[in-house]
Amino acid sequence: MKTLITISFTLFVFSSLVGQNCNCPTNNISGADKPSKIFKFLNGKTLGLCGGSENKNEEKVYSEFIIFKCGLDTSILEFDGTQNCTVEQNKDTLIIQEFYNIANNKNLTLKWTKFYVTKLYWKSKKLIRESYYKKDLTKYTSVEIQKVLKEFKANNKGFSGDKMLLLGHRLFWAYVSGSKLAGQYLEKLDDKFGGFDGAIAEEYEDLIATYQHYKK
Repeated sequence: MKTLITISFTLFVFSSLVGQNCNCPTNNISGADKPSKIFKFLNGKTLGLCGGSENKNEEKVYSEFIIFKCGLDTSILEFDGTQNCTVEQNKDTLIIQEFYNIANNKNLTLKWTKFYVTKLYWKSKKLIRESYYKKDLTKYTSVEIQKVLKEFKANNKGFSGDKMLLLGHRLFWAYVSGSKLAGQYLEKLDDKFGGFDGAIAEEYEDLIATYQHYKK
């Protein structure tokens, strides 16, 4: 009898999973028909990931991908080609961490860092989405903040667009590290140095968008 019950339960679970459609939503950003990854949860629900990945520094990094509920033809989350993320399941929570260029490396240079986190998990029958910026990254010291502020106030007309953009990243991280003045300087960076164009302008606009979002 026990063997019969076990077989019946196994067949039930198997048939439930097979019967549940987990094709990628129609016309999704990744262009894929089948998910590259399926995540199963203790309540029997499943989430799918459609999109490409590549290995970077021994991590699988996804870009231009979506997260969706299996059985539905709509996306829960969508990430374009400019966004790079790791996607991992920890127990019964899906954790998506997005990389940003953060100027807290040696000599205040840029470092590709996981900065924005999104978690998906079920509470009762409701799917919960929780997003936040990481608070445990290395911040600037008061001396480093003053160094960045002085760099802005100096006459740097000879700086290239790349150097001005690096200064923008430093001002953002000085703001994250506790300097409201650094945020004010960041907002004035484009005007003070005559404006950016091309790819530099696009990255500066992305940086300002991150700053404005972080402020909220």
